[in-house]
Amino acid sequence: MENVVSEGAPTATVRFENRCLCKDGSYKWLDWVAVPVPELGSFYAAARDVTEQKRAETELAEALERERGAREDAEDQKSLLRLLIEQSGDAVIMTDEAGVLRVFNPEAEKLHGVTKQEVQALEWAKTYGLYGVDGASLRLEDTPLFRAVNGERVREVRAAVDRHRKPRPQKPAQRHRARCRHVGSSRRPR
Repeated sequence: MENVVSEGAPTATVRFENRCLCKDGSYKWLDWVAVPVPELGSFYAAARDVTEQKRAETELAEALERERGAREDAEDQKSLLRLLIEQSGDAVIMTDEAGVLRVFNPEAEKLHGVTKQEVQALEWAKTYGLYGVDGASLRLEDTPLFRAVNGERVREVRAAVDRHRKPRPQKPAQRHRARCRHVGSSRRPR
C-alpha cells in the first residue's frame, strides 16, 4: 500500500479481508476498506468484524458439499437398484400410491406378454390379462399388487396370466399359470 501512496496514484478504494489473532486466542475475520491520502502519505481505513458471516459461509459450503455427496450416493443407489430390478430373474412390478404402474421389469414383460403401460389400478386385469385360477378375470381387490399397496403382506399367490388377452372363458389349465412371489408394501393404508 505504501507504493499507492508514494507514487501519487489517483485515489482508489482498496478492499481486503484478513484474519487476526485476538489476545484470548480466538480469531476474528475483518473486512477492510482503505482509501489512500497521497498528500498526507497515509491511508484512512475502516474495518468491520465479519467472523460470523465467514462462519455462516463456511457452514453453508460444508452443508452444500454434504448434500451434493448425499445426492450422488442416492443416485448411485438408485442406479444400482434399477440394475438389480432390470436384471432380476423374477418379475418385479411396482406401483405408486395412486395405483399407476411405475416399474415393470423384463421378466414381468415376459410373464405378461406385454410391455409396461401406465394404467390405473382398475385396468390392471384387462391390460395384463390377470385371471384367478377359476378362469374369471381377477378382481382388483384380489390382485396381489393392489393388496400389497394397501398394506397387506402377500405371499404365494396362484394366478393365471393370459398373454393373448382374449376375454373368453377357458379352463385354468389351458392358460399359462404363474406362481407369483410379491413383495409387500412398506406403506400402510391411511
